[in-house]
Amino acid sequence: MTVVIDTNVFLAAAFWKGGARKCWALCAGRHYPIAVTADILHEYRNKAQMLARRFPQVNPEPFLRWIENECPQFAPNPLSKQRSRDPSDDIFLACALASRAKYLITRDSDLLSLGKPFGISIITDEQFLKLAKTFCIGRMGRAFCFFAGAGGREQSGGLRVTFREFCLRTPGTL
Repeated sequence: MTVVIDTNVFLAAAFWKGGARKCWALCAGRHYPIAVTADILHEYRNKAQMLARRFPQVNPEPFLRWIENECPQFAPNPLSKQRSRDPSDDIFLACALASRAKYLITRDSDLLSLGKPFGISIITDEQFLKLAKTFCIGRMGRAFCFFAGAGGREQSGGLRVTFREFCLRTPGTL
């Protein structure tokens, strides 16, 4: 299942630890391919370079190279009219349409306010992680698997596994 990640989530994942990075790790594990277009790649690179000047101790290049080399690139589907209050956000909708993405992951209130245009769920990185956890628990059985977070461990029913480990072992979760 393909996802599109907005620039704000990409930058949060590349520069700081937290929900965006956990979301990124889940997608980078090849379970949820990240779709991009040339415009999105350009925006990721420009914004990352600007932010890197403010935070020189962080190098976003590994994230950028991974996206350029590993993420499927699509020609954007043209939108008949502007959909978001911010016209620069429409590149993410166009990519989601072209890639048939199920989710557009963002922290942008202009995009989040759209709800579910064209059948694409627009959700935050935290909501995406909760959905993935819920699905994983359902797949293994509630009595057998509970997660203490994307990196944490918790034991239940004799099974000891992290959320990330389960998703790596279970292709197609969510």
